[in-house]
Amino acid sequence: MAGLHLYLTPILNATITKLISTAADQINLVVSWKKELAGLQGRLIVIRAFLQDAEERQVRDRAVKMWLEKLKDVVADADDVLDEVAYESLKQKIEIRNQMKRKVRYFFSLSNPLIFQRKVAKKIKNIITTVDGIHREAQGFGLQFRPLGPNPECRRRSPQTHSFCDVSHTVGRDDDVSRVVELLTDSTNQLPLCVISIVGMGGLGKTTLAQFVCNNESIKKYFAKMTYGTWKGKSGKN
Repeated sequence: MAGLHLYLTPILNATITKLISTAADQINLVVSWKKELAGLQGRLIVIRAFLQDAEERQVRDRAVKMWLEKLKDVVADADDVLDEVAYESLKQKIEIRNQMKRKVRYFFSLSNPLIFQRKVAKKIKNIITTVDGIHREAQGFGLQFRPLGPNPECRRRSPQTHSFCDVSHTVGRDDDVSRVVELLTDSTNQLPLCVISIVGMGGLGKTTLAQFVCNNESIKKYFAKMTYGTWKGKSGKN
């Protein structure tokens, strides 16, 4: 079970990053829960900053491990409610379109969503209250607050395009780097052009992995020139 917990923190980090981005998108799309969504987004950004220290301490501190479990549960709740918000946003667009054709049902179609809006607002407020409690616990444990810098979901920064990477600040990539290097330098590969794609949601370290591969000594000796590219589709996935 200890090994499984080691994977919990990076999964939480990736999930929270996705939720921050989703909340930001919905703030721009919906009217009903702007205040609640902004509050949830801000708290997720703050709580994410404790994950790095929690990952290091969970091995020796059972209380921190339990804290991560609590955070996992509330993140799952946040994921569910943001799915509801996204679904309702889409449904309202369709209903408004249909109302242009059926004006007689206008009142009845708009009265029901009011109940749903209150229900979702209450859910988001309850999640915010829980996250606030988890935040206080993190401070009580003395977890170090290590923000990731300017929030990429709010700033919409372009990904790095240079190959420099500070190895001292990155851990756990050796196996991934070795695998990609092996694929690129395999002498049995007779194809004239080899493309290695690294795919996944934002925040998983795809660009960092590409930087490590470019800086690998075996790769430098094998290839005269090297480059890697980043592509972002309309969905926002890299």
